[in-house]
Amino acid sequence: MSRMVSEPKARDARAYIASLVKPGRTPVVEVGPGKCACLTILLARRGLRVLAIDLEAEAVKGAYRAIRRAGIARCVRIVQADAARMPLRPGSVRTVIAYDALHHAIELGATVRGMAAVLGAGGRLIVGDEDEAGNGFLGRLVQSLRANFQRVTVRALGGERVYLCEGPQ
Repeated sequence: MSRMVSEPKARDARAYIASLVKPGRTPVVEVGPGKCACLTILLARRGLRVLAIDLEAEAVKGAYRAIRRAGIARCVRIVQADAARMPLRPGSVRTVIAYDALHHAIELGATVRGMAAVLGAGGRLIVGDEDEAGNGFLGRLVQSLRANFQRVTVRALGGERVYLCEGPQ
């Protein structure tokens, strides 16, 4: 089931995404934090423990530096890994977030399946992305999310979309 919800008042997509994380649902797994690790830092500053996973070695190094500069290294662990084959036990996580990352996925379907697999009962996948290339990416993303989750709620934030996915299948 999928439904579109009107645009939330939050202007900052990262802050909005962070607000969707339910208290006590840590650690939070962030897929693709990139070199700036901006969302990772925001989540850690809100008192959440974060496991950040990125495929690119340079992104992992940059994220590590950003997290050290932010003074939150004790709350964050960063690993280089492929989200399609996360180094986590199936059903071991309550929240996975992928912000501005999935349009980089080599195998979108496998990546979404990999994220769904690590979510336990009541788990949530929160995705924020846009179709920068204008190549229909968001359509493929929605199709993949619907194939792996019982409920997908969509919120528009300007050109971006935020997907709250619940009930991993």
